[in-house]
Amino acid sequence: MKLTYFDARGRAEAIRLVFALAGVEFEDVRFSEEPDPEIPFLPKEFVDMQKSDKCPTKQVPFLEVEDGQVLLYQRGAIMRFLGRKYNLVGSTEVEYAQIDAIICTVNDMFDKIVNDLWFSTQKEQERKANIEKWNKEVMGWPRWGQYFEKLATKANSGSGFLVGNSLSIADVAVADFVIGWKETGELVGVNNLLDAVPALKQFSDNIMGQPKIKAYYAEGGKGKKPRGIP
Repeated sequence: MKLTYFDARGRAEAIRLVFALAGVEFEDVRFSEEPDPEIPFLPKEFVDMQKSDKCPTKQVPFLEVEDGQVLLYQRGAIMRFLGRKYNLVGSTEVEYAQIDAIICTVNDMFDKIVNDLWFSTQKEQERKANIEKWNKEVMGWPRWGQYFEKLATKANSGSGFLVGNSLSIADVAVADFVIGWKETGELVGVNNLLDAVPALKQFSDNIMGQPKIKAYYAEGGKGKKPRGIP
């Protein structure tokens, strides 16, 4: 299977981590950082891909399966596909639905942060202020951050996982988001992004401490730049 995305964590890192946890080799295609001459904040390879028929939605990540005959796109759909394939979606239909809900919620968080913070023309100081503002609205709101804080508190004192008694794609998606959000703040000098969610931070550190995930990073799995959410 072949995964295509930017050379960054972003929306693809959780997918890469699922492959790592499953012990499955895959082709990790990352766009080069050569800027497009007309849209310099985007890689030229990505812009060229958008102009082609390679992906019908003109979005990344996408995953080529069935020897390249089938193209899967949308982060959530890819996560669910791999989760089912490698037994990372719980043990019952109810657990699968709970896991699915978490995946959807993480995607909502991604969309808000990406649209509000990264796809903009803010100056760096304005971005820093907005990251601090959005952190209160993401990690500080019951809708998102405090919801996950409660789930993490329960997991940390129980099975160690958000749903059921085994590792799932929900654990990977949440932990990856939290680490990426922390890196996002560090890029612009905001270092307190996880102060409101200590249990969630501990949970994420525990998941990232899984032996296969540690091995993935030890082998240089992360993108060249520790960008949080591009």
